[in-house]
Amino acid sequence: MTLDPSARNVRAVLPSPSTPVCTVYSPSGAAYMKVTPSDDVLELVVRPRTVTQSLVYAPIITHKIADTTTTIAAADPDDLAKSKTAIDEILADTNTHIASTTYHAAAGTAWVAGHLVDDDTNLSTADNMASLATGYVLADELDDDVTAHLASVVFHLKATTATDFGGTPATEGALRTKVNLLRTAMLAHFADATAHSVADPINAALVTATTVGSDEASDQTLINLLKTYWNSHCAVGDATAGDLAAVVVAANAAKAGLLAHMADTTVAHGGVGDATNHATLLAVADASDLATSITLIHAEKDTYNAHCAIVDGGAYITAGPVGLPIIWKCRGSFWAKTDTSAGVFTTAEFKSV
Repeated sequence: MTLDPSARNVRAVLPSPSTPVCTVYSPSGAAYMKVTPSDDVLELVVRPRTVTQSLVYAPIITHKIADTTTTIAAADPDDLAKSKTAIDEILADTNTHIASTTYHAAAGTAWVAGHLVDDDTNLSTADNMASLATGYVLADELDDDVTAHLASVVFHLKATTATDFGGTPATEGALRTKVNLLRTAMLAHFADATAHSVADPINAALVTATTVGSDEASDQTLINLLKTYWNSHCAVGDATAGDLAAVVVAANAAKAGLLAHMADTTVAHGGVGDATNHATLLAVADASDLATSITLIHAEKDTYNAHCAIVDGGAYITAGPVGLPIIWKCRGSFWAKTDTSAGVFTTAEFKSV
């Protein structure tokens, strides 16, 4: 049997109910606000409350609003002191920016500069080795300091277990064994980017350049250097010390943190990251000395400040003449604001019943 198409009961399906569910959005300043229709919405009407205003619609955003508050103002570095000043500000400002929901869809993950905090507890304070007796005391203290430091999650993202360095040395041979074991342990720890946010390349290179102990004189030279490099490493933390090791670690940690943030499309940013500044920063070499630190910090300042200015990533639509609503038939979310700072807009949801 063939049905006559003209006999079919064809009618328009209209949104229901006739009285929609209304929501008022009151942005802070010129910030985008996320609009998420209910699961059962058939049609969503979005309209500025003031008829002389226009709607601006963005399917994806990088920031709700440009960040003009936590940008880097420090001078471009050209020496160690200016590098320290700049990286200290980068540490403070970027973590404030990343954690802010004023600019982001959600708070991102902050970064740390090597240690979570400086380790002022496990610094070596024993006298330098000047004899076998003072060498025994210093070796024992370094044993205790290294063991406690490695095991701590107060200072580290992950605890590690130190080698058994042996008991208190009482002979030249026992001292030599302990000092060489301490050297090996420090090399491994300074290079550990799992316990730290990034490795400590300056102190790792300094330890690598030492000579393994082979007699009392070389034992003395080695253990005194290890004390110096150990104390330098412990000061590599979020309150960055002024020495080169701390600046290099902080610069490399900032690079890793900024790259992760700029690439974040789903948590901190509303659907789109910052591919342009990510690519620019990625192309800059990690810091390994003062010259490369200066170059990297300069690039971090420039790319971060440029990142802060990005709002909608270039993907937006102004919804026609003033007062014109957006008729939204998709159930997905989007971002909207008016063309006037703090302009209020409303949504009306027509749902299935």
